[in-house]
Amino acid sequence: MIPVHYAGISADMDEVMAIAKRKKVTVVEDAAQAFDSKLHGKPLGTIGELGCLSFHGTKNIAAGRGRAHHQQ
Repeated sequence: MIPVHYAGISADMDEVMAIAKRKKVTVVEDAAQAFDSKLHGKPLGTIGELGCLSFHGTKNIAAGRGRAHHQQ
C-alpha cells in the first residue's frame, strides 16, 4: 500500500497499518509533502516499512543539487 501524506496532514495510518497487517502487504509511505510532520509523536515516513521524501522544487523542502544525509 502507498498512503500519501499531503500538506503535512497524515493519511489514516492507524487504518492503513491495520489493513496492511490483515492483508500481509508492505506499506511504503509517500511523505514528500509531510517533511517534519508527525502522527502520535512519530515522524511521517517512519511508520510503514519504507518512507519516501522528495527534494523537488515544488515540495516542502527543495535542495536543487543538494542531497540528504543520514546521521546516526
